[in-house]
Amino acid sequence: MLFSGSGGDGLGMGDRIVVLLTAAMCSIAFGDMNDGLIAYYPFGGDAVDVTGNGHDGIVHGATLGPDRFGNAESAYSFDGYDDYIELGNTDDFGFANSSFSVSAWIMLRLEANQLHRHVFAIGDEGELPSFSLARSKAGTRDGGIYTQIGKFTWQWHNDVAGVSQAMTTAGEPEIPRWQWMHLASVVDRESDELRLYMNGIEQGTDRLVDFDLSTASLLTAFMGKTGFDDELYGDQYWNGWIDDLRIYDRALTKEEIAIYQNPLPGAAILGMLGLTVAGVKLRKFA
Repeated sequence: MLFSGSGGDGLGMGDRIVVLLTAAMCSIAFGDMNDGLIAYYPFGGDAVDVTGNGHDGIVHGATLGPDRFGNAESAYSFDGYDDYIELGNTDDFGFANSSFSVSAWIMLRLEANQLHRHVFAIGDEGELPSFSLARSKAGTRDGGIYTQIGKFTWQWHNDVAGVSQAMTTAGEPEIPRWQWMHLASVVDRESDELRLYMNGIEQGTDRLVDFDLSTASLLTAFMGKTGFDDELYGDQYWNGWIDDLRIYDRALTKEEIAIYQNPLPGAAILGMLGLTVAGVKLRKFA
């Protein structure tokens, strides 16, 4: 179904024609956004993977709350202590020297305890390969957002071989709290680059190392924590909100990432009617 909304909307024939034309126009732009989408969590009251690929989330403590549009029970809040969501059917996340992308909307709480905080992670512990999208501990990577793949390390890549890392520029400007932001990590095997985007703007890149996440002894995938228990920093639980997390088995382009950050005007029109286009969540106005 191209678009969906509640029945009895009171739309006249002329309004319906506008909606159909607008939806058709939006579908041209959004049409490829489901290409390569292997897991998607819009959090419409639960942590189900709506792609039907069976990666449904098991919620541990996280609670539903309003999303960035004010829609009730449409985003998950994580307390920073023991809340997380465990993803199922993780064999599909065992990427081996291949492209993939992870994107999500996130919001940080204001906190005095400046620990590493993970939005999403694949892999397990120690020297085994892993993937992370996280906010760093103040003083380690300047409190910025970072993404890394390859051999797990707390050190910056200049000191460690076998890992690719990209991050925001030294935490400047400071990563805002209590404000929704869009993050995207792109592992691009074709260009041999790891790229990090925040609010649609490329923040950092690094040359991509060889990796094989499938070699992890226990392949796990989590929202809101790491896949390992570090003796010094613990599980690095996320302190804030996560919404609309997507996992692709291909590299998203900067233009596609911009669609999530700045939906088309036509999509906003449909959003006023409480509709959705190609699975992209739109604002429903009162």
